[in-house]
Amino acid sequence: MFENCAGLKTVLAGAVKELRLAPILFALLALLMGVCIATWTWSRRLGDLSFIAVCFSPDTRYVFVAINTGSFAASHSSTTPVIRQSVKCLDSATGAEIRTVSESTFPGPWQTGRLMGAIAISQGENKLVLGGPGGYLRILDPLGSAPPLNSARAGAESRITHLHVSPTGNLFAAMATLSPATLWSLEDASLQRSSGTYSSAFAFSPDGQFAAIGTTDGVEVRAMIHFEHIHTIQTDSPISIAFGVDNRSLVVCSPGRLRKWDFISNEVVSDIDGPSSQQVKLSHDGMYAVEYESVPTVWDFSSRQKRVLGTASDCNSVAISADGQLIALGHKSSAVSLWDAVTAKQLWSRNVDSR
Repeated sequence: MFENCAGLKTVLAGAVKELRLAPILFALLALLMGVCIATWTWSRRLGDLSFIAVCFSPDTRYVFVAINTGSFAASHSSTTPVIRQSVKCLDSATGAEIRTVSESTFPGPWQTGRLMGAIAISQGENKLVLGGPGGYLRILDPLGSAPPLNSARAGAESRITHLHVSPTGNLFAAMATLSPATLWSLEDASLQRSSGTYSSAFAFSPDGQFAAIGTTDGVEVRAMIHFEHIHTIQTDSPISIAFGVDNRSLVVCSPGRLRKWDFISNEVVSDIDGPSSQQVKLSHDGMYAVEYESVPTVWDFSSRQKRVLGTASDCNSVAISADGQLIALGHKSSAVSLWDAVTAKQLWSRNVDSR
């Protein structure tokens, strides 16, 4: 009987010991799960921050690329996320890298204001404009001088999605999410004008005398002198705008429709079916559009034909050369590809991630 009691006492003592250890074991397990979840969350956030923006030089000789990539740097602890950011100049004929304009590394996706989401270059090819989350704007020397020539901030809650440089070379327009279009000086990055209302699209006329702004009411046409409002073209949800080479026709792409106006007489010249997605870029003369919500597709409005550009569906940036002959695609996989707009033939593809 006493032997049984002793055995029971031993069992109870072991159980109590295990119960005492249980909170410690649970705490260690919770800590391990927390590290795994944090690592997975950072990986997802870093993946979301991977982005390429592309633009052509005015003479089409170069493709400028702004790239953000996220990773866990070997020089830091395995759970420290690092953002790599670079701007590169590629030869449009071969895809070969000509030079690195700028390059930097900084910790963590919480510094989103330093990321890049849009890029444009001046007509004189002497100013490169960058924009990103947090409304940050930067002006760089395309030849790679550092630090940035000038910088500014469009708004704390704004994410710069598109940039447009005036043909006159003294201004650029910044488009941001749920914000008015803003005009900035290329010389000192000072704010010059604001459209005052939410804007979804923007375009300068070829001669730089007019601007078209997509709003909730349609498309506002403004004279660049004093940014004076001329009239509003009534259309639904404009997502991309382009002026014709005659400086008086205006092509407006809305979901499912493409309309061409004579904005001087405010008369519709043509009205045809168009891309239905929200990710569309019109060529500079409005003769075709590239839809890139999934697999990039060229909509040729003169022939009423569509041409598919490959099979990749990870495109997040499109640039069209000034003459409309070439299309550059920036892919989330850190690749840039160049295509013939007429034949839909790929001319080259290059991975620009320097890791």
